[in-house]
Formats: sequence, C-alpha cells, structure tokens
Amino acid sequence: MTGDYEYKVGGSLEEDAPSYVTRQADSELYHSLKAGELCYVFNSRQMGKTSLLVRTMKQLQADGFACAVIDISGLGSQDISLEQWYGSIVDSLLTELNFVEPEDLAIWWDKSIEISPVRRLGKLFDELLLPNINTNIVIFLDEIDSILRLDFPADDFFALIRSCYQKRSFKIEYKRLTFALFGVATPSDLIKDEERTPFNIGRAIQLDGFKIDEVAPLAKGLEDKAENPQAVMQEVLAWTGGQPLLTQKVCNLLIRDLNQSKVLVGKEEKWVEGVVRNEIIDNWEVKDEHEHLKTIRDRLIVNEQISVALLGLYQQILQQREIAADSSFEQMRLRLTGLVVEQQKKLRVYNQIYGNIFDLSWVESELSKLRFYADKLRAWENSKYQDSSHLLQEEDLEQARIWADGRRLSDSDYRFLSASDNLDKQEVKKALDAEKRARDLEKIEASIAIEAEIKAKQAVEEAIYILANAKQKAKNKPIKKGKFLRSKLVITLCITCILFLLRSLWLLQYFELRGLDLFFFLRPLEAPEERITIVGIDEDSIRKMGTYPIPDGIIADLLAKLQAHQPRAIGLNIYRDLLVEPGHERLAATYKSMSNLVGVEKLLGTKILPPKELKYLEKVGFSDIVLDNDDVVRRALLTVKLGDEVRESFCLKLAKLYLDAEKITPKSDIGSSYIQWGKAVFRPLYTNDGGYVKVDSGGYQILLNFPKKLKFDTISMQDVLANNFQKKLVTNRILLIGNTAPSLQKFFSIPHSASFTPLIGGGKQIAGVELQAYMISEILKATLDGRPLLKTWSDGVKFLFILFISLISTSVSWRFLSSTKSSFYIFALGVCLVIFSYIVFLAGWWVPIIPSIICLILTAIVTRLIMHYHLEHLQLRQTFELIIEVCETNYTAAQIAIEYLKISESKRNKILIEKWRKEY
Repeated sequence: MTGDYEYKVGGSLEEDAPSYVTRQADSELYHSLKAGELCYVFNSRQMGKTSLLVRTMKQLQADGFACAVIDISGLGSQDISLEQWYGSIVDSLLTELNFVEPEDLAIWWDKSIEISPVRRLGKLFDELLLPNINTNIVIFLDEIDSILRLDFPADDFFALIRSCYQKRSFKIEYKRLTFALFGVATPSDLIKDEERTPFNIGRAIQLDGFKIDEVAPLAKGLEDKAENPQAVMQEVLAWTGGQPLLTQKVCNLLIRDLNQSKVLVGKEEKWVEGVVRNEIIDNWEVKDEHEHLKTIRDRLIVNEQISVALLGLYQQILQQREIAADSSFEQMRLRLTGLVVEQQKKLRVYNQIYGNIFDLSWVESELSKLRFYADKLRAWENSKYQDSSHLLQEEDLEQARIWADGRRLSDSDYRFLSASDNLDKQEVKKALDAEKRARDLEKIEASIAIEAEIKAKQAVEEAIYILANAKQKAKNKPIKKGKFLRSKLVITLCITCILFLLRSLWLLQYFELRGLDLFFFLRPLEAPEERITIVGIDEDSIRKMGTYPIPDGIIADLLAKLQAHQPRAIGLNIYRDLLVEPGHERLAATYKSMSNLVGVEKLLGTKILPPKELKYLEKVGFSDIVLDNDDVVRRALLTVKLGDEVRESFCLKLAKLYLDAEKITPKSDIGSSYIQWGKAVFRPLYTNDGGYVKVDSGGYQILLNFPKKLKFDTISMQDVLANNFQKKLVTNRILLIGNTAPSLQKFFSIPHSASFTPLIGGGKQIAGVELQAYMISEILKATLDGRPLLKTWSDGVKFLFILFISLISTSVSWRFLSSTKSSFYIFALGVCLVIFSYIVFLAGWWVPIIPSIICLILTAIVTRLIMHYHLEHLQLRQTFELIIEVCETNYTAAQIAIEYLKISESKRNKILIEKWRKEY
C-alpha cells in the first residue's frame, strides 16, 4: 500500500482519489449525458452520488462540454421568495459557466423584469446561453430533494426542464442543453400538481453498492496488512452489502485496527466481524460520527404521517427476509432511506450492519412509541388473528380512527383497524337486537307489574319503617365494653412488640438521640466550672510566634511559668511525638521535673506516640474521642485494654490527679464493672443502653450528661508567656493546654452546640481541648458535688414502660367513643409523658421518650380502627336480629328491610348478613 493511500469516509471523493470505486453507473451516466439524455440519480444519502457527479463532470469537461453544478440546498428554502430563488439559479448558472456578459445583458434583464421568474429562466436559455456558448452544456442539479422544503411549488421549474427537451424537435440548438438530477427523491415528487403532466421523461441511473469485481481500488489499501486482501474485501462486502460509505468506513477501521503483523489467511472472517461489531454496531449512536445510521433512523421515524407505514413495511421484510418489490409510495420511501435495496425484484435489508442495528426489537420498540394500541395489535397477531378480545372497542377505536386520519399505515395496522371496525358493527347490532327484545319484554311485564306495584309499594314503606326503627334501637342499646378486653390486650402487646422490632432494626435510634439532644438543649444553665482553666494556643499567639509547631523551648517556658503558681494538674493536650528545636533538652528536663503533668497520645486508628520522657514516667493518657453515627459526641471513653495492659484516658488521668489531692480514690467490687468514686457510681455503657442499638461499647465508656453551655476560664498562651494573667486562674486548678485556633484544631459537635436546632442539627462546634474540659468537669462534678451521671433503664424495664403506655392509650381510646375527646386525652397524655421524661432526665435518667410517644399515637389510631370495626359489627348484628323479630308478623316487609340493609352495607357485611339469614 502506498504511503499516501487513504480511504474516504464521508463527503465526495476527488476525481483522482485512489479509493474511488468505478461502478456501472459511472459508464451509464457519462455515455447517457454525452448522448444528450436527461438523467436522474435518485438514491438514499451517502451512496456516492456527489462523487459520481464530480467524476462525470470532469470527464465531460475533458471532452469539451460546458458544465455547471447547482446545489439546490445552497439556494435556501426558508424565508426565500419565488423571485429570489429563480434569481439565485440564474446567478449560479452564469457563475458556473464562466459566462461573459454581453453588452446588452442589462438591457435584456430590464426588459424581462415584468415576466414570470420561470419564463425569465427559459428566455435565459433561449436568448443568452445557447447563442453565446457554442459547446454542449450539461447542468447538474444536486440535492434536488431540497425543493420539497420550499414554501412555494416548484412544478414550473421541472416543467421548464421537460419543455427544453420537447423543444429539440423544432429548435435544434436545444440538443446541446442537457440536465442531470441528483438527490433523495422520486420522479413523482418533482411535479405534484395532479392536473399537470407528471415528470415522466429521462433515464434513471441505478446507483448500486460496490460489487466484489469492482473493489480492487479498495483492496489495494490492504495489500501490506493482509495476506489475502481480496478475501478481506469479500468479508467487508458481506457486512456492508457494498454500501459506499460503510465500505470505506470498515476498510478504514480495519487499517486502524491492524498491528504490525499481517492478517493470516483463513482469519479474515473473524477479524472483520470483530471490528464491525466493536466499532460500528455496539453502542452505534455514539460511534456514528458521520450520522449515517442516525440519518436512516430519522428518515424512518421523524415524519409521523408515514413512519408507521415505513416501519410496518420494514418489519414485514425482517420477518419474511424479503418481499416482492413494487412501485408503491411506501416502498419507494423505504428504499430512499437506504435501509433496504431491490434485488431480483425483491426488497431485502441492504446489509448485515443495518439488520443488526435496526432489528425486529428496535422496530417493535419504535412502533410501540407511535401506536398507542401496540400491545393489543401484537396480542391479536400472536393469536393468529382469532382472539377478538384484543381488538379495539368504543373510545379506543374512536381514538384510533382520529389518530389514523391522514397517516399512511402498515398492512397490519389497516387489517387490525378493519377487524376492530367489523367487531364494533357486530357489537352495535347485538346491542340493538337486545334492546328490542328488552322493550318487548317490558311491555309484557308492565301489565303484570302494575298490580304488584301497589302491593310492593305498601310493603316497601313498611320495610323502610322497620329498618329505621331497628337501626335506632341498635344504636341506643348500651354496649358492654368489658367484652373487648382481649382485643385491648392483643393491641397493646402487638404495638409494643412492633416498636421493639423497629428499634432493633435501628429505625428509631436517630430520633431517640435527637430527642436526648433536645433535652440537653432545654436544660437550665449551670454555674461556671471554676476548677478547670484552658490555656489556649490561639491564632494571635501563633501569629506573634511566627512559627508552628511551637518550639520545645517555648513549651518548656510555658510549663515553667504555669507550674510556678502551683496548679493541681497540667494537661498538655498537644501531640509532641516529634522534636521541635530549639530547646528540646530543656523541655525534656521540664517533663521529668513535673509530677503533675499529663501528656497525650492517640491509640485508636492512626496512632500518634507521646513524648518518650512522659511515656517512661507513665504520665500519658489517650485523647481518642467516640463519635456517634451523626458525628456528635455523647460518650466518653475512660479506659482501653490493650493486651494485659489497661490504658487510661487523658481526662481520667487529670481527674485522678485533682481528686488525689482531695484523697478521693475510685473503688470497685471484685468482678463488678461498677466503680464507686466519691459521691458517684460509674456504670459502663452497654450495647443497648438508652436509645442505642448494638452500639460499639468497647473499652470503659460512660454516657456524658452535658451541662448547658458550661463556661471555662481561658488564658491565651501569649498572655502566660508575658505574665499577663490572674494567678487565681492557675493556682490549685487543672490546666488544659491545647489548640483553640481554627486553623489548627479539629472541632467537635456536642448535643447542645450553640444555636442547636432539634430537627436539623447544626450549631457551633467546640475545640478538642474544650471537649476534654467538659469530660473532666463531668467526672469532678459527679464525684465531688454529687451531680448525677446519665443512667438508662434495662431492656426489660423499657419494654414494660412502653407496654404500660400502650395499655393506657388503648384504655383511653376505648373509654371515649368521641374522636374529639379521645384525641384531647391522648394529646394530654403525650404532654405529660414529655414532661415526665424531661423531669427524670434532669434527675439523670434517659428514658425511651420517642418510642413511648410513637406507641401512644400508634396505639390510639389502631384502637380507634379496631373499635370502630367491633362496634359496626355489633350494631349490624343487633339491627339484623331486631328485623328478624318482625318476620313472624310481617314476613315480606322484614325481608325487604333486610335487602335494604344489605344495599347500604359493604361487600363484607353483605356476606355476613346472608350468613345470619341462613342461620335463622
């Protein structure tokens, strides 16, 4: 293959293009035009019409012909007048033919301005072109189908072309004027006026796809890549059917797919199939960059007036593989899409690529979008046209008639609609016959009914009175509510079990936690914490130091200045696992000299080591924080067991140092997890405590009973270094040194963060050092002041509490038949339940408030529904029994009363009434 060989995909080929394939149409068109015949090449898009035009024109020009190409689509079709359109044709002709204007052209043009545009174009041929151009003239009209989109008819234009050929018999110079038409159209499209002679002259040039004996130019491009290029081309044509654009495209794709080695003999079929499927068929809408396949699709479905007919005809071809070709409008339109081709007087799918893309499932899908009755039609056809239940009737049939009006449909559609029409006529006839028989029967029965009507009227009046009286008595009869005790207990137990099931599935945990947060938010303020002071490393301190991390020497100075004022404990809540010179030796000496100093480490997740001096002196606590699923801190982790070693948290270490000075030490019984520490009893968190369900309770965790907006005294690091602080804020206190600068610190959410909103959460977060202060304060206040720790009920107590709430709700709902009273008392119970839960929360208990409220409401609703069902059933039974008592004295009226009772009842109650009637 030569280095400059190139397959042309899309657009017209140059006359000397190596990949141009010469077909029979090349010879036919050239010789026919040379002989002066009017020729038209009407075919689907991208069949090589323009390339054929260019090559033929070059051949004719080489023979001395004057040629002009007029692209009809380039003249415009929207917002163009008849005068402008013909003017554009005249301008194009003069330009293409390099016509040198005679001196009197302007005079001629002014004289012709009053006549019609088509007559002016005819005079141009007669008076200017033929007299001034002595050679044969061929005018090529490309994109002729663009005429169909004009706002005015173009019948006169084609009548003019026909007249040019008719004039040859008496004006011999017209034999030098020849026309060639190219486009996606049929001859019948050109002159649409039925009163005029149709456009029935000229010679149709059949533009077929490439054949195996014609594709030698294409095979040359594969010579260096395949051992048998001819075999490859045979496989290509087996897929494309010789369609020019697809054939060029597949050859181009094959070249791109090939590696350095040649395709071996015998491997051609598998190779070509793989490339076609991967690069064209699979996900074809994305890969159709030249919009060849999309154009075929659009020509099938865009025009709703004929799309059903085209799709139906194409579906028939797919199902039967081929159908007999004729000259029908639908077949001509389908052929112009390029999807099918006529071969041996049969219409077949053009090629395998089209057949794989536009297959039966695609056709059925598109038809389903167009036909609202697609499913019914398919079912009728599957029944071999026997099951009339699938035919259209009444409103559907009328809608189909309106929809089909003005559309061209497929044979299947017409057959289906015709069968539906016939069925409709039969149904109408049956209805008329039935109506006539009914009228005759009515006349016979009318005479009999008159006498019976008088008696029946009296019985009906008595039945109405009996029924009304029985209903009133049943309504006023006292109801023994005690007989429904079993229903109450069943409701209570079922609702309680359902709620515990929902809770076990984690469906209530989020709401229970938010309810707890709301109580934290609503609790009263408490006195500021005066036993803890925070020494904050804020943005101003960092700015004045000009560096971060803080050098070890500055940390040593900070600790020394604080230690000079005798604090009880100092917590260094800063990770110092790395040396930060200068001053590390001085800081190490400071670590060893301070017995009341505690450092931090991180044990869980990514571990961070403490300073080795503090680690050696066992003056380190972990600072790991336990977060709930909503990233809110509600628990504190006090100890973690790693192997045989129990590690204590940072806050626990500092609290111990403070309480050791008070001579208060924790005590626990052997084998017990409860710890007595001062005035407090610490109880570890279990997996289902409070609103939690199967929470990770590893280590020794406690629930935090957060005070509301607790305030801590704070000193900045810069003020300490400058000795600019009150000594009372340090002496005998726990000092927490930590980052408070937003640029350094990770912040945490706690239940009552500032501006807390109960439903959507949010609000201000707190720094990690402040969170440690909260947890230390919790321990100190519990042990020294007796402030309650947050406790929870066991699962058994929670179950009994919710069962009790459900029982109360059931009793109230059953006690008050009035919906208004019942709703009021349930609401009052709900308020009392919330108040009770809040009061016990202040006392340190977390009760299941959310499940309790849900239980209260759900039980009330279910109880009302079941109670209504029982009362309805009871009153219906009593009404029936009262009517039955009348049967002995007035049987007919009582039976009519029972029938009236059935009419007013539901289907279920009608069955009960019939059952009771049989019992009596």
